[in-house]
Amino acid sequence: IKEQLKAVDVVIELMDARAPFSSHNPRVEALIGKKPHLTILTKTDLADARLSEEWLEYYRLQGKAVMFFNLKSFDSKALKQNCQQLLKEKFLKEKVKGLRERPIRALIVGIPNVGKSSLINKLAGRKAANVENRPGVTRNQQFVKVDQDFVLLDTPGVLWPNLEDKRAALNLALIGTIKDTVLPKDFLGQKLIEKLIKDYPGSLKEAYKLDEDLTDEKGSFTILEAIAKSRSFLKEGSALDTERALNTLLKEFADGKLGRFSLERVSDLNG
Repeated sequence: IKEQLKAVDVVIELMDARAPFSSHNPRVEALIGKKPHLTILTKTDLADARLSEEWLEYYRLQGKAVMFFNLKSFDSKALKQNCQQLLKEKFLKEKVKGLRERPIRALIVGIPNVGKSSLINKLAGRKAANVENRPGVTRNQQFVKVDQDFVLLDTPGVLWPNLEDKRAALNLALIGTIKDTVLPKDFLGQKLIEKLIKDYPGSLKEAYKLDEDLTDEKGSFTILEAIAKSRSFLKEGSALDTERALNTLLKEFADGKLGRFSLERVSDLNG
């Protein structure tokens, strides 16, 4: 990345709005130094809107340039305007020196599966980068011309080599940023159920049309049984298929099919 930084004017860091803290690469600030830096919270259409606004305000209070991105509604002009504002002084100096006007050169960084390719495709208005909902699918460096004033350099995700922060590893596995084989699926299911019951009571009951209210006392296995029963997930002999219920729960949560949820809130940073 250090070599790529020499070729660009601004760094655009993408973080998943459902878990901004966990999806932020802790080495980014040290890597980019004083290079202008725009933060984009992605997948906001999958995140809790109220909590996303809290994160937006949190970063702005820190003096950071920050904005939202989701595939359904995105203002590419706002992104370019943010970058132009960050580079106003630099480009003014170039103009004073008599240098010719040139397009903004931007580098997109972020951990795998955070939306880098989706952003490039949206900006370029075509399928510029390979998009697949699998961690690490953007592999090769690509230069993409958005228009006469804006050029993007895409780079593979820069996920740190080990996930020592257990809470971050859990959150990233739940939102599908890292492979769910990193942690035991039973553990992931248990933690997700606990989180939804605590922060979004009634969400599981509504999503899976369950007959009864859910509480922590019931235990995750009992809840998986209820989901299996509701979806008619049966093994041979009519036994409830709780493994299929677990896999369905994890996938539907990661894909946003259960509703709009966030795993992190600003207040967690003090906890």
